[in-house]
Amino acid sequence: MGSKNVTQLSLMKDGEKLNLYACYNVTTRDAAGNRHVLGMGINLEPALESTGKTFKDITDAVEEHVASHPEKPLTDEIQREFKPALGLLNMGFANDAVRLPPEIICTWSRFCPRTKKCIGAHKSDTIKSPVEKLRDNIVEDASE
Repeated sequence: MGSKNVTQLSLMKDGEKLNLYACYNVTTRDAAGNRHVLGMGINLEPALESTGKTFKDITDAVEEHVASHPEKPLTDEIQREFKPALGLLNMGFANDAVRLPPEIICTWSRFCPRTKKCIGAHKSDTIKSPVEKLRDNIVEDASE
């Protein structure tokens, strides 16, 4: 198995505040042959705000898009809101992430104790985020 890279735009709700991250994950093997996922993410709020964009307006648009069009890339109009900030960051993975369907991420994942679920919680078990798919591949390889 070679390494596999996954890029995503992640929306995370922290109370009433929405956070937006461009994330890059790669699967790799350590010296013992065990698979691992290495990941990094960048908070897009400072870059978006520095270009004169209103971060809350952008996160609200992304949240609304995910609620009404799960598993679909952002509209061209929403993607254009990111262009000035992504130009400043000059990180290719962030540009790639904005062109892919955004993901709702949560530290609770499938074990959410909240009585009021976040948007995206209605996803079926058959629809998995790229990171969930990576995790499943690691478990599958470990059992072989």
